[in-house]
Amino acid sequence: LKHNASSRQDLLARYDEYLTSVSGNRDTWQRLVFDDYLLSESTYFQQIFINTVAQSIYKENLLKHISHADYLKLLMGLDDISHLRPYRAIWDLSRKRTVTSKDIDSFLETYGYHSDKEIDVTYPHFTEDPSAIRRLIADTSKLGDEYNPSKEVEGQKRVYQNTHALLPNKLHMTVNRMRSLLWWREEFRDVSTRFYYLIRLYTIALAKDLVQNGELQEVDDIWFLKITDVKSYLDGTLSRADIHNLIAKNKTYYDSFRHFTPRNEIGHAFDRSAIKPSRTNTNQAQGIGCSTGSITGVARVIEDISAIDQIQPGEILVTKFTDTGWTSKFAILGGVVTEYGGILCHAAIVSREYGIPCVVCATDIMKRVKNGQTITIDGETGKIHIGRS
Repeated sequence: LKHNASSRQDLLARYDEYLTSVSGNRDTWQRLVFDDYLLSESTYFQQIFINTVAQSIYKENLLKHISHADYLKLLMGLDDISHLRPYRAIWDLSRKRTVTSKDIDSFLETYGYHSDKEIDVTYPHFTEDPSAIRRLIADTSKLGDEYNPSKEVEGQKRVYQNTHALLPNKLHMTVNRMRSLLWWREEFRDVSTRFYYLIRLYTIALAKDLVQNGELQEVDDIWFLKITDVKSYLDGTLSRADIHNLIAKNKTYYDSFRHFTPRNEIGHAFDRSAIKPSRTNTNQAQGIGCSTGSITGVARVIEDISAIDQIQPGEILVTKFTDTGWTSKFAILGGVVTEYGGILCHAAIVSREYGIPCVVCATDIMKRVKNGQTITIDGETGKIHIGRS
């Protein structure tokens, strides 16, 4: 734990150093991308690896003594999970009679590195589009106090505490380590998000400098180059004609993936329930249960976060996956079903904090469920029953 705290503090110090002067300096860009970003990301993925291995061991040991439902309850109510911090701040602002520009600036200073698509460096962050925050505050202000995220988390913390109190003493240390590892994984994910934000800012600054010098035609062209290509150009290994040819080639290559469906998380197939529905039963589907409880409700099938405002209170969100940009809507959801992810993914973690059923890794569920259809999901077993339209 001391190592984690020290590593995080060091990375945040580097982050703050870069924030003081965002520039298109070529040497600074290379130091950020090839040194400090790689240090941040390797530290984060070390946490992911440790969690993947350790959580499997902890789960196996715990399931010898408790049910799967109780195991999921032991993952609930994490203290100050990083996913929820921005939305808690949004909630507090939404309760104010008047939200000033100073309030918005203060929010952006703390959480402006977030965005709706946090690992996509081509997508604008909140600092670049403050109107997104104003819309989010306005939407949140319409919700009653029963949707207060702090109350929701406190409720799930009590669920955890009640379950923990029934455990044999010999399991307490295992549970504490399991929860601590999960919390630290999310802390380093938050640091990773900050560095993606830095890379976007510095890459745009570099691209503007290249455009001004006539080396690139448009700022966005730089997103069609590999970082190694950019480095080779800055080092003089590639010529201006070389990178222009690469940009044209990569734009065509990028467009060729418009209809490509990526593979799911490594190992996802081994985490499913042993009982799978019959292929002939079109009303049944199977995923990984990540948050206890079951619910029957109207499915809201959403292809992309751009349609997030279509979600109505009590509906069951059916989508490919969720990221931090979706978090504000979890307060009103009745349940969540995703095609991708595992028990430690964003949808699973936030669903547990809100105490709503969640099923992930439900292959092709967006093709099988129609918008407005009634479905039933079981957040423990991962079973999905598809009802009438």
